[in-house]
Amino acid sequence: MTPTTYPDLINRATRLVEDGRPSATIRLDDRESALALVLDSHAVLSALEAHIWALISPGRASGVRSAAHPDTVEAAALQLAAAISETIGVERPHPSLLAGSESAWTEAARTLRAATDLVHLHHDTIGAPRSPVAHILESPEARDAALSRVAALALTTASVEDAQALRIGQAGVHWGSVAKWLTGLHHVVVPAEQLARVTESERPHPLPDVGLITARVRTDDVLAELTDRLARVRQRAWELVNSPGRSVAALRDLATIGVAVHAHAAAFHAGPGGPAGTLIARGRNWQALGSRLAILVSPALRDDVVHADLAGLARLLPTVAPLSGVGRAHLPDPALRRTGAALGGAIAIMTEVADHNARTFAKITRTSTVYAPARSLTGEEITDQPELVRARLEGRLAPASTRQLEEVGHLYQSLRSHPSPRLTPRPALGRDTLDRASDVTAVGLQVDA
Repeated sequence: MTPTTYPDLINRATRLVEDGRPSATIRLDDRESALALVLDSHAVLSALEAHIWALISPGRASGVRSAAHPDTVEAAALQLAAAISETIGVERPHPSLLAGSESAWTEAARTLRAATDLVHLHHDTIGAPRSPVAHILESPEARDAALSRVAALALTTASVEDAQALRIGQAGVHWGSVAKWLTGLHHVVVPAEQLARVTESERPHPLPDVGLITARVRTDDVLAELTDRLARVRQRAWELVNSPGRSVAALRDLATIGVAVHAHAAAFHAGPGGPAGTLIARGRNWQALGSRLAILVSPALRDDVVHADLAGLARLLPTVAPLSGVGRAHLPDPALRRTGAALGGAIAIMTEVADHNARTFAKITRTSTVYAPARSLTGEEITDQPELVRARLEGRLAPASTRQLEEVGHLYQSLRSHPSPRLTPRPALGRDTLDRASDVTAVGLQVDA
């Protein structure tokens, strides 16, 4: 399967560069092979230069250049980018992209450019985020981890200069041409070593774990589809915060997803000593939130993307983690580790979704009127309000009360935090803890609506 996360792409490029390094020691037969070898190394360096500019935007670069005390990491990275440009030229597209070689280094360059595209994908042309994980790429830790790998790859690529020169000369190429083609690779080494030093850490930071912005859902594997749909749910929940089409109906569908995810995850982990108790408590909070959202109405309609993923998850979750039967997390089946990881990721995603939904709900209440059945208002809330009294008698809608809106806000506040898991034995899913029948019915009603 083609890597779709940033660490996968960078790790693959690293392996390919290592695999291609021995090619510099192999005797070459002709001038064409010699030229291809040069282009292969230039392809990697060109891709690394482009990747530096993806990690440090031109806007930030101008600030580094004009600052009296620039950031040492960004300054070192820009020096490396400049050294690469001076060494291999600034022609765009670089000739290495047009060579059509199928060597390990050419494939490494393509992989690095894919990683560059992935980084660009999470921000628009003015630097505004396009995804809920864009902030990860903006953190100094992620930047340092990525630039550290850039420095290592540049050093590996430039280290073959002498071996390359020897083999190219042996292929019958005039030594003056050899010097012209390979002049300056040693100039890449110094800034690459400097960048490696300033990004060095006693506890190296991991590469930013970001992937593609999910739009297409894979359907060839149930866990892959589950993962893709949940990633799309997170993306859409983030987009709704600033969408003019945000609605209480969409939030209601997302709350139903929260109930289902926690109910099925708790069923998977049911048993003594597991996290089922915490999952049940969180599921009940999502259930309470859904019941309060169910009586609220806002002008905008439901979101079709969220609703489609709700229908898909209602089909997938019972297959992955049935509500009936014993918990399966403790079974000695390696395949279940993948299921547990998928469900664990789903729980983490729903915590993020709750945070996005809290901000969405706050914006809905500030920018439009939220309604509720007048009969849901208390006597105190309609006292001295003749219009509300008539609405209650006639079964009409009325503006939701402050109490109703605050109840939703408090529930979101509890769900957007990360609770510490309780490992004390708790009963498995049952009617005395989380009402299975009502949860499953709620999912069905939302899907069929």
